[in-house]
Amino acid sequence: MNTKYTCTNIIIILSILTVAYMYSLVYAPSIENTSDDGFTGSVAKMNKSCLLNCTSENCTKYITDSRGKQYFISIPPSEQEHMRNCIITFWGFTHFLMYFILALLVPAFYVELFFIGVGFEIYEFYKYECHDVNDIYLNTMGILLGKFFSPFDKNF
Repeated sequence: MNTKYTCTNIIIILSILTVAYMYSLVYAPSIENTSDDGFTGSVAKMNKSCLLNCTSENCTKYITDSRGKQYFISIPPSEQEHMRNCIITFWGFTHFLMYFILALLVPAFYVELFFIGVGFEIYEFYKYECHDVNDIYLNTMGILLGKFFSPFDKNF
């Protein structure tokens, strides 16, 4: 009997994806223009941070060509210039982290998780033009590492 599709596994996946969706498409856009020095301002600043910059023209061209014009949903594109040379954004890191945790907890779903990640990027492309091809790479790395380190996976 295949125990992959248990209620617990489905609830884990849906819960994490729901929290991520609510955070990234509801909460984060509502605080992107916040300038206070409290918790909300700190979260907004962190969301707009760059973790790894590139320095070459080829790298910058790749990022420009593979990232949507509206990387942050509620900030005008003219105010997003600081992300032009950023290879890995905080957002990208959260993609990696979320898929790492998902694959760590439910490693049998690694294929489904990959397609969920690609599907979400397609959704972002058509709905918000805030897609980033690097997110697919980061999702995949998170899935593979989560599956590799999962104590629940006996096949890797």
